[in-house]
Amino acid sequence: MSIRTRQPFAGNGKFVVWKTLRLNGRTFVPGGDFPWRRVACSWRRLRQLYDAGFLTYAGKSVIEEPIEEPIEEPVKGSPMFDPSIHELHNPDRGQFFIMEGENIFLRISRKEFKRLDGRDEPMEIRSEHIVEED
Repeated sequence: MSIRTRQPFAGNGKFVVWKTLRLNGRTFVPGGDFPWRRVACSWRRLRQLYDAGFLTYAGKSVIEEPIEEPIEEPVKGSPMFDPSIHELHNPDRGQFFIMEGENIFLRISRKEFKRLDGRDEPMEIRSEHIVEED
């Protein structure tokens, strides 16, 4: 994944219209050249149009910078399945449990059971898949 940022304004180079704009009685459409000197656009106004996103530089105007994907951390208080201390149990093929030793730690849905089965690292237990006692 990457984040898209524009080149910083330098005031030199060739400008291209990015969004439709009207200036001094003329309409400029996206993709067209913007001859700022010919249309008597001041340097200050040129910068304002660039900063507002109406103009961009010709050529590669967007710089792509890689960003790190955030690591999803469990919500504080979310139950965790840790295979080193928990065991999945399905005694009658209709109920699914996470056992901690001889005791039932949680009753979970079939979908969550399948997701956790075979995992060897700790994982968050999705709250929507915790089955409440009847």
